[in-house]
Amino acid sequence: MRSSMLRDLGLETDKIDNQTAVNEKINEIDKDFHLVLIKERFPESLVLLKHHLCWDKSNFVTLELNKLNPETKPKLSQESRKFLEGYLAADMQLYNHFKSKFEQQIFDFGEEKMKIEVDILHKYNKNFEEKCGISQDIEMVVHEGKVVESRIDFATNSTDIYCRLAVLENEDITDTAMELQKERAMKILSSKN
Repeated sequence: MRSSMLRDLGLETDKIDNQTAVNEKINEIDKDFHLVLIKERFPESLVLLKHHLCWDKSNFVTLELNKLNPETKPKLSQESRKFLEGYLAADMQLYNHFKSKFEQQIFDFGEEKMKIEVDILHKYNKNFEEKCGISQDIEMVVHEGKVVESRIDFATNSTDIYCRLAVLENEDITDTAMELQKERAMKILSSKN
């Protein structure tokens, strides 16, 4: 979908090609969001988030669920890339704005300090995986004798709730949260009767 990020953030569809409207929306978003996480700089994003929220390292254990194998990641031609940059120009502008702001936040945080914090995050994640006995299963899709997709799925044999939650996919987490909320609501309702 064309420039779906800006549309999801409130820019009307008919204003996607209006540079003034795009600029105004980006400025509005910039005022509302002090920190925007950048996917390809996810560890650094988590470190900044940790400091903004005054969290301890135990608050941000991460696993790369459903990670695609870089070897099977589709490669775009220069022609396709150029087409998409034009087609998604408004979203590219939004992304570039926040990527630039993000890089400045890393610079202000301190690049050497960031390297140390990212290393601590990686070590903490590794310890968490070991503690929880988390295993990885690589699923490959083969078409005409060629691996066209592969992803890594995680599992745990631990009974610890945090270990079990860490390996769930988004839909499963949502279902689990809804089920817990339903159980709590039923207990509250039954205690009032």
